[in-house]
Amino acid sequence: KKRTSIFKNLFTLRTSHRVALAVCLQILRKFTGIDAVGQYSVTIFDQLGIPSLEATVAVGAVSTLLAPFGIYIIDKIGRKTLLLMGSVGMFVSMAAVGTLSLLFDLGSCGDEGSTVVGFVIVALVGLFNVSFACTWSGGVFVVVSEFFPLELKAFGVAVGTATYWICSIAVTQLTPIMLSSPLQVFGTMYCFAGAAF
Repeated sequence: KKRTSIFKNLFTLRTSHRVALAVCLQILRKFTGIDAVGQYSVTIFDQLGIPSLEATVAVGAVSTLLAPFGIYIIDKIGRKTLLLMGSVGMFVSMAAVGTLSLLFDLGSCGDEGSTVVGFVIVALVGLFNVSFACTWSGGVFVVVSEFFPLELKAFGVAVGTATYWICSIAVTQLTPIMLSSPLQVFGTMYCFAGAAF
């Protein structure tokens, strides 16, 4: 009975806006495209004519090494500033990848042109991963855990975490459909840039 009343208290006028914010932040966190880039980077790079294994390893290594930096600076610059900085980095990088993949057919740019554009795209995907890893990756969980009063914290964080996993499944299932649709890479990246915006 106590658990039922705690769960009911999450959706009272006093706390329902906190639940809504926790859910929205987790939805936005996933729909920025981090799962798509993490799980389908080989497919994305292959579609763009970029050596996929090397690019994926390089991008993953850089973001893994820099991820702890976000936790280190979150108290120094503040939660809101950290998340806004990450949003700007993710938006710019995804919009630029979408634009480059729309404007350049890497197979027909010639060797030098393909190499330069391909390198820029890999760098932009790396910027996206670093922007996410240093800000939204851990920052959203920190913010969500601070939304709720102590007696509701466990249930509030559980609702946010459930949203996180549901959206993870949705993005993982939608990405291959988007990549094989007329949207291709450019449209998919624009959709993710829109979520980061």
